[in-house]
Amino acid sequence: MAALLGLSLLFLPLGQPLAGEPSARLASPEDRLVALIGGQSGSNAWQGISIADVERAFAVRLLPGIGRVRARGARREVPAGWSYGVDVKTSQAGREFQFVAFAPLRPGELKRQCTFRVDSFERRLRGLGFSGGFAGGPPVSPNLWHYSRRRISIHVISYDAVETDTPNSKCVETISILPTEQDHV
Repeated sequence: MAALLGLSLLFLPLGQPLAGEPSARLASPEDRLVALIGGQSGSNAWQGISIADVERAFAVRLLPGIGRVRARGARREVPAGWSYGVDVKTSQAGREFQFVAFAPLRPGELKRQCTFRVDSFERRLRGLGFSGGFAGGPPVSPNLWHYSRRRISIHVISYDAVETDTPNSKCVETISILPTEQDHV
């Protein structure tokens, strides 16, 4: 499912900064994600991250993709040479937010560059009151991480990269954020 979403995000146009946003490059994607997550209440009425919240946090306009009636997304490039897509999918049960990073192989290297590290992201989530951590994964497959706070559930898929030579240093590839009622993983 995440691979299908990733492919659909590739075909979205690159996002343009919204009016009033001097540059979308002032804050890192990790900073924007943490601010977006920190602004979510997780109250009983919380139905997931709204399109307006994502547009504000990432300074983009979310557009419908081809054949994606209930989903809106945007793609952004990062000066370090990788890109990411943000997507909000709406259903009767609520909204699911996805962040998908696209880090290409560098010439002559066997592993991709690092987007940002899971251990850094995890420390910041813990600072926001989230609990959880490593949820499993075979040694050569993507690793799964799960965090939660009140009604907010966060899943992270990570990968090994060139810059990460220690076993506990993984890089973020995909982040899904949804209400716990939708969390069937």
